[in-house]
Amino acid sequence: MIVKFLGILDVLAATILLFGTHAPKTIMMYVAVYLIVKGLLFSFTGDFISIVDVVIGLYAILIKSGHSWAALTLLFSLFLYQKGLFSFI
Repeated sequence: MIVKFLGILDVLAATILLFGTHAPKTIMMYVAVYLIVKGLLFSFTGDFISIVDVVIGLYAILIKSGHSWAALTLLFSLFLYQKGLFSFI
């Protein structure tokens, strides 16, 4: 149950990340905090994917500070989409 809930949140985070330059700053900060906290919680298990969550969370902060790269945004969004969708399998 928790895996599916986190999957839904990952898909939502990917969608907000895609529209990051147009999303309100507070919503983007919620996404960043969610990804960083979730990544740090699960990275203690040695999971590399959780470390990528932390990197994406830090990148979300960079987006709102005016540093956005289209290729990275697309790559990170696709990563979160596939991770979220695989949680339903």
